[in-house]
Amino acid sequence: MNKKDNRTAIIDKAIERVVRDCYGKILSQLTYQFKNLDLAEEAIQEATISALRHWQEQGIASDPEAWLYIAAKRKAIDIIRKNQTHTKKQHALTQHNKIIENDSFVTDNSSPSFQDRRLELIFTCCHPALETSSQVALTLNTICGFSTDEIAKAFLLKRATMAQRLVRAKRKIAKARIPYAIPTADQLEQRLNGVMGVIYLIFNEAYYSKGSQYLSSTALAEEAIQLAELINQQLPHRAELLGLLALMQFNFARFKARLDKFGRSINLKDQNRQLWSSNRIDKGNQYLNAAVALKRLGSYQIQAAISAVHSTSETFEQTDWLQIYGLYQKLQQYQNSPVVQLNAAITLAYTQKPLAALNQIEKLEQAGHLNQYHLLFVAKAFCLKKLGDNKASTMAMKTAIALSDNQFQKDYFQQELESWFKNIS
Repeated sequence: MNKKDNRTAIIDKAIERVVRDCYGKILSQLTYQFKNLDLAEEAIQEATISALRHWQEQGIASDPEAWLYIAAKRKAIDIIRKNQTHTKKQHALTQHNKIIENDSFVTDNSSPSFQDRRLELIFTCCHPALETSSQVALTLNTICGFSTDEIAKAFLLKRATMAQRLVRAKRKIAKARIPYAIPTADQLEQRLNGVMGVIYLIFNEAYYSKGSQYLSSTALAEEAIQLAELINQQLPHRAELLGLLALMQFNFARFKARLDKFGRSINLKDQNRQLWSSNRIDKGNQYLNAAVALKRLGSYQIQAAISAVHSTSETFEQTDWLQIYGLYQKLQQYQNSPVVQLNAAITLAYTQKPLAALNQIEKLEQAGHLNQYHLLFVAKAFCLKKLGDNKASTMAMKTAIALSDNQFQKDYFQQELESWFKNIS
């Protein structure tokens, strides 16, 4: 690659970062202004093409967000004018066009200082009328600026499948006339719970990613945290939202220590705690303290408290397992799922009660809820090993290996199994 090509590639990458950073804010403002998500997306795409051409020749604008916004709003007006001649609703579009042209906010050439309307767009993307998978995909696409290819890879889907999912979701928004607005006061808390669920799904996809060679995706996790922080800025003093932020910060603090140089998972007890981010842990504690002060306890806060105990323990051996077990007991009052029950049982095993833990795990296995969940069999193998039943322990771990859908995870479980019994003839 010659110097010219290299410079072009650097500029292209810089432009891509700029567009990604401001995409959601500009899209949400255009959608609010023109009441048409498809129009807003098309306008930004054309504005981005213009930016590539102009910025490659003249350098990136001093205020790229303003430049892109002004370019996109002009493109939107041009698209409306063009389509006006091809529709029977000419009168309605003419009236719409006049409103836009007379609105200085839309047509003023000065640098805009427009309101951040991403919150409205988040609630639109996470409307309960849409399937959860569509809510996640739309949020990543519209708010975070992820391409269809990127989202498809993250969720191990073909690009065409993800593209169809996005198209169907946008059509449903239009057909069902899903409002582009923050819900009314009587609906807000329930709708906010759904939005938080989508954000946590995005974070967990990053934390346990199957879409890449590695188990984690830093960029996706950061997007989830930024989405929650954006909502917190505009809807402050929500205890569970603060709890979710605390939980994600505590978990994100351990990202760098979770994988070895080959991308294989490192168990919590073997992680180098010096690699844990003290800054993230401090942020997690700040969010958790703020949430608890509101005295409206919920599941995200309890999960954050569990993660806080792990994050503030100097060593794995010094972890206060009894406190964690008590927190899991409390969590079951809010979220009594089989996975929570399994986590409580695993914690019980670490309090030196492997037989009691095994009994709980086997009850879950017999109930059939987690028979395809590899971590149940890892936990079972651990308890059986503690009880000295090496044969049954080996069988359980082999089942876990077979059920895992990540090769690096399979390798780790295999190594763990071998280390458990390497001195047994």
